[in-house]
Amino acid sequence: MSLRTKLILSVVLVGIGASFVSILVSVVVSTSIARDSASQIESLVLTSVKKDVEVYLDSITKPLSEYSFSGAISPYMTNITDELGMSQLSWGVRNAYSALNAKDFLETYVVLSDMRVVSKDGVVQIDLPKQIISDILEGKKKVDIYIPYVYDGQSTILVAAAIYDFSENIIGVLVGMYPLKDLQNMVSKLKVGKAGYMSLVYGTLTVVHPDSQYAGKLDLAKEEGTKALAAEILSKTKGTVTYNFNGKMFAAFERIGNYNLTALGVLPYSEISSAGNKIITSGLFAGIIIALAAALVAILITGTITTRIDHVVEIAQKVAQNDLTAQVDEKQLGKDEIAKLGEAFKILIDSFRQTVGEVMKLGAQVSSVSFMLDELSNSSAEAAMASKDTVQKTTLEVQDIAAATQESNSGMEEIASGAQNIARYSEKLSQSAELMR
Repeated sequence: MSLRTKLILSVVLVGIGASFVSILVSVVVSTSIARDSASQIESLVLTSVKKDVEVYLDSITKPLSEYSFSGAISPYMTNITDELGMSQLSWGVRNAYSALNAKDFLETYVVLSDMRVVSKDGVVQIDLPKQIISDILEGKKKVDIYIPYVYDGQSTILVAAAIYDFSENIIGVLVGMYPLKDLQNMVSKLKVGKAGYMSLVYGTLTVVHPDSQYAGKLDLAKEEGTKALAAEILSKTKGTVTYNFNGKMFAAFERIGNYNLTALGVLPYSEISSAGNKIITSGLFAGIIIALAAALVAILITGTITTRIDHVVEIAQKVAQNDLTAQVDEKQLGKDEIAKLGEAFKILIDSFRQTVGEVMKLGAQVSSVSFMLDELSNSSAEAAMASKDTVQKTTLEVQDIAAATQESNSGMEEIASGAQNIARYSEKLSQSAELMR
């Protein structure tokens, strides 16, 4: 892997790391935004809907409870064992109806401790919610509501309050039916976010919903997708939950007063996560831009580095090919560490060039001395050959003279012997000349 590739990869990896950090921060921020959105829904449920519904329910229950607690009915209940006593009680119920009808109640009943129901027309057979009646008769609650209670084909809010005798003993329950439509209109108009809504749940039954097909019909405990929501509502008085019903939904809820009624704010989870997704997307794009910018910077920076290194490598290759005329261009090296490397390499080339020049000069001197020795050797050899020829000629002449004058005196023998010595010396001189070659 080339240096340039390594540098580019290093910078790109740094960019990718920065991108990852950017995306991680985006995820954290988006999660925080989702929590803030959930808090906003809870705040809406707590401060707006809950308060408004509580005020509205108080305005409904207060007239009935005040009438029941006032002792206006108890005198009619002193003798309920015979027909005359029941007739008197019917008059009491009629009076209660007249007073409460002015407050928009549709009907009123009195439930006795033996669960008989008395209307303004006498004892009637009517199916009332036994649980809240029993709770009031047993003293568990003084006032309670039941939603929805269908009366004469109309959804109503059933309000029940205890009836006390003069000894503060519970002797019955006053029940009144109030139209549900006003509460339905009030709550269903509220919006949460762009596509969210508010609803009211009695127990696990949806009693108020902006979509009429769910009001009074959708039981959260019976739908598979809303069972988790129902479980949370039954086990807690306040909380949040994510569930799947017609898509992934986020809900915040809180119990209203002492009633079995819960205010529920619902928002598509996509709406909560959309802001976070935008942040994550922005972080992703920012990361990509950072990585690309890092790659571009790496290419530019490594380009300036590798160009100068390539120049130094090119000069080195020329020197390796015995081209000592190659020169390092200082203008291309700049003024950083690579410039120092190029300068050191230039000094090395200059030193190498100087060393080669000195070696060549010494070689020329050695060649000149060798030539002179060759000439001297040749001259010595020629002189030796000439001396040898002369001696040989002289020897032959002496031998001829010796032969001719063999009979001469002994002094001539000594001359011949000296000539032989001279010949031997000449031969030695000739051999020495040969060796010198």
